[in-house]
Amino acid sequence: MLRLAQKTNGHTHFVYIYENLEEPIARSSKADKHYHDVVFDPSINDFVVIEAEGHTHLLKNVVRKEIELIPDDSDQDKVAGLYDLYKYAYNEDKDNIEDAIESDEFYNGEQWEESV
Repeated sequence: MLRLAQKTNGHTHFVYIYENLEEPIARSSKADKHYHDVVFDPSINDFVVIEAEGHTHLLKNVVRKEIELIPDDSDQDKVAGLYDLYKYAYNEDKDNIEDAIESDEFYNGEQWEESV
């Protein structure tokens, strides 16, 4: 299962939850040069993000976007399903991608228009 952590301090994390284990475990993606531990809290029957770098994140509702690849699907159907999943993931992370492009341009001295 894939969930998204709420944006805090200008960044967010994806949280990967491995459910098919005796005890489910979770791990955050790396963002802003750090990870967060993610643990299951039985008192709320949900996962929580542990503090790192002086902050934590709330987990958004399940971002379950699954595609079912049926063995009889044509290659075209499989590619279309994967492309839909890519578009979904891109839209979820679009702000971070745009911020990264802007930061890279600034770092390379491209923050001003040529007319300035």
